[in-house]
Amino acid sequence: MPAQVGIDSPPLGSDPIGGTIEVIESLNYTACCVKYLQEVQKMTIIVRTIHGGQYAYISRREGKRTVQTYLGPMSRPDVQAAVDSLSEEKGIPARLRRLFWDTDSQSLDSSRHATAIIERVLELGDLQDMRWLQHRYAGTMIAQVLTLSKGLSPRSRVFWNLWFGRDVSCAS
Repeated sequence: MPAQVGIDSPPLGSDPIGGTIEVIESLNYTACCVKYLQEVQKMTIIVRTIHGGQYAYISRREGKRTVQTYLGPMSRPDVQAAVDSLSEEKGIPARLRRLFWDTDSQSLDSSRHATAIIERVLELGDLQDMRWLQHRYAGTMIAQVLTLSKGLSPRSRVFWNLWFGRDVSCAS
């Protein structure tokens, strides 16, 4: 697993003594992060702007904690390529395609069609599908769909409100 970079850690590509780490080590680190996180598929790419520079992080859940791994500045070609390759994974996993029998699941974009995907998983999915949903979307987004969606049956709405420990009265 890639090393975690903390607040006091030097930025990737620099040495605490003041030298620079070889670019090859940096590329291996980035490739290792991307490969590991693609296998886990419980991540979000974050690009932060700090003092005019853009820096890439990968955020993932480990139990109840959220862990962020620093990839590097977006000005580096290897970091840009890593962010681009991870950003391309906008569809849904093959396992969830069974829920979208009436739609071309290849054309589903998990960002653009978030409400429809969340509705379908809440209505027809199982617990493994729900785990993917919770790792892919923020809890507030799921709660918003649960509260406002007209595509959920009353039975599903009450069940998921109970599941998430929300007041059942908000289901009506």
